[in-house]
Amino acid sequence: MRRLLATGLLVASQAALAAGVVHEYQLDNGLKLIVKEDHRAPVVVSQVWYKVGSSYEHDGITGVSHVLEHMMFKGTDDHPPGEFSRIISENGGTENAFTSSDYTAYFQKLEKSRLPISFELEADRMRKLRLQDKEFRKEINVVMEERRLRTEDKPTAQTYEQFSAAAFTSSSVRIPTIGWMNDLENMQLADLQRWYERWYAPNNAVVVVVGDVVPEEVLKLAKNYFEPLKPEKIVPPKPRIEPEQQGSRRITVNAVAPGPVETDLFMHGKSTAQVEAITRLIPLGRLGQPDDIAGLVAFLAGLGAVFFELPGLSLAVSSMFVLLMVGLIMWETQNIVRGGETNYLMATVTLFVSVFNLFTSLLHILGFMGGDD
Repeated sequence: MRRLLATGLLVASQAALAAGVVHEYQLDNGLKLIVKEDHRAPVVVSQVWYKVGSSYEHDGITGVSHVLEHMMFKGTDDHPPGEFSRIISENGGTENAFTSSDYTAYFQKLEKSRLPISFELEADRMRKLRLQDKEFRKEINVVMEERRLRTEDKPTAQTYEQFSAAAFTSSSVRIPTIGWMNDLENMQLADLQRWYERWYAPNNAVVVVVGDVVPEEVLKLAKNYFEPLKPEKIVPPKPRIEPEQQGSRRITVNAVAPGPVETDLFMHGKSTAQVEAITRLIPLGRLGQPDDIAGLVAFLAGLGAVFFELPGLSLAVSSMFVLLMVGLIMWETQNIVRGGETNYLMATVTLFVSVFNLFTSLLHILGFMGGDD
């Protein structure tokens, strides 16, 4: 029995060790392939990492790596705009991409037998991307809105961005990945074309595959789809050495709270006053409106019923005010549409207390919460 157990442990340990092995290959055109087996589920993750990011950029084209990431989904000669995502979705997969200071990466998660689909699509757009002005105009607006949302509307993000710009005077790490707004506003399709042709090549890419796969089979697939692609002469950017700092540097960021911004997702068709009503934070102490008075009465009555340990009264009061608060919320929804305003904090707290009272009262009545004998 001991021998059998020892054999089982040995086999299990060897399998675990084999699962942790990383296989590395390099194709004739310079593309690097990394494969790691993981047989816990019949799925595979396929990634393509390009060795280029915002730290490769210079003033005037900041953000170009990230904009190109967006445009990589906008079609080739063989696959029109939107077809990449559609094909991945039809095969039960998910896909996305991300850009950082020194890399841009694309990935798909699929059932293991669909790996050839991922390779075919990625190889197609690695050297055959078709950049169209119509799609570029739409995507550059998307990226500018992304900058407003993630940086300009967030004081912490603004501070970090200004900190990096002040801390470094020469090094390209001071460049924000999203790019400066002025550069985005003046970016041209030709900027993306030059960037794509310079950096998107098999000898500047690393393909990573992790999942329920056999490394030798993955290598065979990679040779079939990626090896026909011609390499590019990759000229690294000139070094930008940061000069020695001669003294302290200080920054002060005065971040002004942004005004309401109308978006198609939530505010489409609303007037400015209606948008302000939706986005404004109403202080808790503002009373005088019907919903405030009713909410305060519900809040106090519910607490009183619990403190005086009157389960029946608590149940009745809580039930009544839960219904009342639901009605008030529906009334306030109409009020917002008409351009009014509401005390969200009071309504939320009151509804929470009422539901809590209702729950505890039911427990009292059912005998789960007992008082003194």
